[in-house]
Amino acid sequence: MENPLTPPEPTPIFDRLPAWGNAETQMDDMPASDSGLRVFLLGSPRDWVAKVFYNRCAQAGHSVRFFENLEGFEPDSDDPVPPEERPHVVLTCQHDTFEYLSLGEFFHFMPLAEDGILLMSALGTTGYDAPLPVNAEESRLVMFSPLAFFAERYQVEMAPALNTAPDATRAAQQFFASVGLQTHVLKDSPGFIFPRVFACLVNEACFALMEGVATAEAIDTAMTLGTRYPQGPLRWADKVGLDVVLNILNNLYAEYTEERYRPCRLLKEKVLSDHLGMKTGQGFYRYADVPYQRESSRLLGDF
Repeated sequence: MENPLTPPEPTPIFDRLPAWGNAETQMDDMPASDSGLRVFLLGSPRDWVAKVFYNRCAQAGHSVRFFENLEGFEPDSDDPVPPEERPHVVLTCQHDTFEYLSLGEFFHFMPLAEDGILLMSALGTTGYDAPLPVNAEESRLVMFSPLAFFAERYQVEMAPALNTAPDATRAAQQFFASVGLQTHVLKDSPGFIFPRVFACLVNEACFALMEGVATAEAIDTAMTLGTRYPQGPLRWADKVGLDVVLNILNNLYAEYTEERYRPCRLLKEKVLSDHLGMKTGQGFYRYADVPYQRESSRLLGDF
């Protein structure tokens, strides 16, 4: 029996996907079982969250089609896909607003199947201010946070938007259950629970580092030994991505304008310098193995 806390092994098909780039990538190699769903997964093949979702969908017997970086999306024709090819689930794993700007064109050519659902990874934003394309069905939108994956907990927080239909929420729960993920339904609010607490923890650790209270290693050691956290906040942030942490804080600060959510300047400087953590080879620590190199940081906030 599979340990739910252990990420599945990457499938060979996923490993053949190209690195981060501007070209749209399609994949039709995973046929569905009789009970499988057509799942369109939007994200980077070098994103660990996207990899977990892809592998779990494939293992569950769903037909997975992968699209990378919608900025370069080019459909096969000018007409929308026929109803029998439309997705039951569109799952977006992009973690910055820039990628969402291309969703409108995507949904023009790839509308949802009847009773389909749009699952939008929203680390910091909410259903009412998410950049939802005008041609997407708001009643089928469910926001979710996969941040617990980075704590080796295979569960998702999810929140229906104000106009989300009850059956869409149930369908989202059923889909997540089909890929072995527990769900926790929350009120739609910026940051949900775990991302909000996590980002504030990282932010305070950044202030301590910037003020010279201790080194990054000492801060992480104090937190792992003193609180029994699975990882120190700074190394944990490197794993998640400093741009993701900053995005959460920016949205919280914009919503509540409270000092506790004001991002530390050191965190902003690192994101501006493309020191995003493990995925770029440098964050609060240096890493030898760089999964992919971003062409730009596309910062989601101003100083």
